[in-house]
Amino acid sequence: MGLLTADAGANLLDNRSWVKTPDPVFATWEQTRRYGPGHNSFTVAEDGVTDVLVYHARDYRDITGDPLYDPNRHTRVQRLYWHGDGSPLFGVPVGEGGPIVRLSPADARTAYVRHWEYVLRVDKAVRELADTQFRFVPGLAGAGTESLRSVNFPDRYVRVVDGTVQIVPVAAGSPEATSASFRRVPRDGGGISLQLAGDATAYLRHDRGRLIVGPAAGDRTTFLLS
Repeated sequence: MGLLTADAGANLLDNRSWVKTPDPVFATWEQTRRYGPGHNSFTVAEDGVTDVLVYHARDYRDITGDPLYDPNRHTRVQRLYWHGDGSPLFGVPVGEGGPIVRLSPADARTAYVRHWEYVLRVDKAVRELADTQFRFVPGLAGAGTESLRSVNFPDRYVRVVDGTVQIVPVAAGSPEATSASFRRVPRDGGGISLQLAGDATAYLRHDRGRLIVGPAAGDRTTFLLS
């Protein structure tokens, strides 16, 4: 998918008013096995507020015959986000799974937890939307726990490695599963804390743009979901 932009006061019938973004804004994403997204439209969810992107994509790369008549370009929908300057944030075509969440520290509500080079940190004005998107899934350490799986790298999970919070491949039931599993603790105001499954005194914690592990500390260990 491409993107055309014009100034709000421009003559939209004049082709000189339009500027085309040089690179696609929504494209094949190998990690989620979503190929050839396109032919999009927009709508609003049942709540009347949430903007939704509707598009089609394949779950395989290679096409036999005329691509316009490929029978498996299934219709898909996902939430459309907006940057602070009003420009759309498309992210990547997401794979199968449950609800997608973004996490904001309670002491930095306009910032989001995101991964960068597979290490988690907290940033404002993140344009790489998919780096801020996660799914809660059944805990890799078993009953009573949850794990956080990356949306754009769905083979990777949030894991504490030698004190550093990363996203890495982890197998259920493996020795690493405990450090990639958490217990969700509700907090006042609708937020949650993420307690490490293997240490009831340790939580994911925001510290001046870093995501670290430490004891419970009010807003620093409370995250809002959106």
